Amino acid sequence: MARTAATKGTCYICKKEFGKTAIKNHLLKCNSVGEGQIKYLLIKVEGFYHKEYWLYLQIKENSTLGDLDCFLRNIWLECCGHLSAFEIEGDSYESDFSEDSYSWSEREVADMNKTKLKDVLSVGSVFKHDYDFGSTTTLKLTVMEKYSGDSTKKEITLLARNVMNNYICEECGEKATKIVMDDEWSESKYVCEDCLEKCDDEEMNVFSITNSPRMGVCGYNGENDHY
Repeated sequence: MARTAATKGTCYICKKEFGKTAIKNHLLKCNSVGEGQIKYLLIKVEGFYHKEYWLYLQIKENSTLGDLDCFLRNIWLECCGHLSAFEIEGDSYESDFSEDSYSWSEREVADMNKTKLKDVLSVGSVFKHDYDFGSTTTLKLTVMEKYSGDSTKKEITLLARNVMNNYICEECGEKATKIVMDDEWSESKYVCEDCLEKCDDEEMNVFSITNSPRMGVCGYNGENDHY
């Protein structure tokens, strides 16, 4: 699926736009870092294969990997309740952990819902998240900074996100809102609502255009993404 890279992102504190790299230093200034007692991690999340999709998250260091998994599912991934896992320094942290997980692998396997970020991550840590072990969406996460700040109501705060790409209907040239394809591995076509109604192939797959690296995969339509 052809995708155009979006290099700009929005800071949700001041609503200004910055480049993907420059926004990190901006966030540390714009977010009143150092003026509170709560310890936070600043984590950059991006599509492993589609790096034009990215987020900057502020997360309380006492939060669990399960909290982070839930946030990623809601904003970018959730479609059919698939399993997921983090991989950190060669070890796996799973969403459906059981003691039997140890029997098939020599690496350490743990429950992400019982693993605190402060126990497995530090500044500079680079790790992966996989959602759905069939039609997998893989994310790359990087711990950019650790700092103190005022307490927030939620465990995770979205500080910045890439600006959504604009897609043009390949039939009429208007703004596209849907993707149509025979299956998720075939060539996709971007269409608007009016042109979609003109399609007479009942067997084609229709997906919503979303600001997510899982766009067009499995049953993902971004229903949980309210950001």
